[in-house]
Amino acid sequence: MSDSWKFGSVRYLNGRPLNYGLRGQLELATPAELTGRFASGELDAALLSVGDVLELEGVEIVPGAAIGCRGAVYSVVLAYRGALSELKEVALDPASRTSSGLLRIVMARFLGLDLTYRPQPNSEDQARLIIGDPAIEFRAQASEDWHFLDLGDAWHQQTGLPFVFAVWVLRSGHPDREAIIQTLQKSLKMGQENLKNIVAEERDPDFVWEYLTRYIRYDFGDEQKQAVARFRELLAE
Repeated sequence: MSDSWKFGSVRYLNGRPLNYGLRGQLELATPAELTGRFASGELDAALLSVGDVLELEGVEIVPGAAIGCRGAVYSVVLAYRGALSELKEVALDPASRTSSGLLRIVMARFLGLDLTYRPQPNSEDQARLIIGDPAIEFRAQASEDWHFLDLGDAWHQQTGLPFVFAVWVLRSGHPDREAIIQTLQKSLKMGQENLKNIVAEERDPDFVWEYLTRYIRYDFGDEQKQAVARFRELLAE
């Protein structure tokens, strides 16, 4: 493993198993920030939002390591007050274009709702997209008038497919391609083997264990590729 490589990953809880073996050469940021830094050439490999990867050229997805779900994901939700059918406007989370695209698909294609979307949330919102650790924290503290639509669950119910939120990518033709891919795959394996240690460091280990084992999936194989292709089709529509 080269000390000169620079990796960029999400600072969310669901990234901990992926990042476990990359300490000392890892930079953490939001999905949107990572896309900019990878595009500028600052990073050799980055865990990028799938929606951004679909628009990048000359990149390769690392097999076998991603962040996704099969059904409910818990941490990518539409939080709303009142009746879902009466919503007119939703505030988006600027951290991830993938989750924003998934929300639009769920609302328009699956539920038949024609909504207005705003780029920034505020305290007066009746509905907002929330992802990652902020979604977990919001759900823990929210008053009873808030309801939650789990976007991973909504996707799975309609398509029967898993959903992939983020994947490791590196530039096609990178001189250290094989070594980087092996390093990223090994890091995930180490994280999964040491999951109890990861969980033990958290304030609520019981919840974190359930979240990382019940909700989050880290595989990226043929079915996940099919899900990404379906996501691309629905985004285009």
